[in-house]
Amino acid sequence: MVMAYTGKDNTKFNAMGKFSSAVNARYCEEHGYGFRLYTSGFAEDRPPSWSKVLFIRDALRSYPWVMWMDADAIVTDKRDTLDRFLDERYVMVVGKQDWNKAPWNTINSGVFFAKAEPDIGRLFDGVWADISRPGRVGWEQDGFRQMMLTEMFKNRIKAVCRRDFNSLVGSE
Repeated sequence: MVMAYTGKDNTKFNAMGKFSSAVNARYCEEHGYGFRLYTSGFAEDRPPSWSKVLFIRDALRSYPWVMWMDADAIVTDKRDTLDRFLDERYVMVVGKQDWNKAPWNTINSGVFFAKAEPDIGRLFDGVWADISRPGRVGWEQDGFRQMMLTEMFKNRIKAVCRRDFNSLVGSE
């Protein structure tokens, strides 16, 4: 599991990052999963959330699969294991928020799994390059959406129900 928060100041978001990373690190230790926390090394030329691309690429050098979790996310069912989400046919498993829409319109890149394989570098290169695409909608999440549309990845990214591993407080 990989997480990050900037740690630059004493904001509520950093307090949340400290709390969630401690909860998730404990979960990983109990289940024998690796855990990496990044509090520095963020790209200076873009918002912090973009740096998840850098941090995941780094972690994929050491692990066959990496789960990214935003700093505002925690594992809530400690009995559940992450292995059940892994699917060797795909390079990425991501939550889909609205089943009435195509997955590339509603994915959530706050929690997802990435597989260490040669093509994953191309996926992350495409996401990273998306910052300069005219008409872009959102930060790195829009880059992931765009990569799902490419010929190379349209059948290699699995979208599962967001509630399988990413529920929101107050959501259905």
